[in-house]
Amino acid sequence: MTNPSPITQRIGLAAGAVAAALSIAGCASIGMAPSAPDLQSRVKPMLMIDGLKFKDLNANSKLDAYEDWRLPIDRRVENLVAQMTLQERAGLMLIQTLNGGCGGALQPNAAAFVNQQQMHRFIIRNVVNAQGTCGTDAGIRAGSQLTPQQAARFTNGV
Repeated sequence: MTNPSPITQRIGLAAGAVAAALSIAGCASIGMAPSAPDLQSRVKPMLMIDGLKFKDLNANSKLDAYEDWRLPIDRRVENLVAQMTLQERAGLMLIQTLNGGCGGALQPNAAAFVNQQQMHRFIIRNVVNAQGTCGTDAGIRAGSQLTPQQAARFTNGV
């Protein structure tokens, strides 16, 4: 698949940003300011602002409201959703079954699901076992059985 656009990357990060925001909801709901989380990042750059760390989730070198864990959740979600297109918002609500093919190959429609339909949630029903088999076995709706390595390659490909 092609490299995702900055907007598509932001959608993928939306769930993480919202989850992070929800993790501090307990503090916000009782009027306490959230304490600084112990942030680490392997891929995205970090921002240091007033001695505090923030993940630069969209890599634009500035702190967007949705990246600021100090802000109320409602404001963070509103900021992130405002940056998304209608297609991106709709894509977050769609879930599709997407199974790995023989050897963990991507299905021909996988790129269209992600790039054109903005889908980012999939149910993968492949059986994962040590042997792996190509094709569909009788009674197994998931199609090919995958080895753990093939399943990882397929998931990373999606």
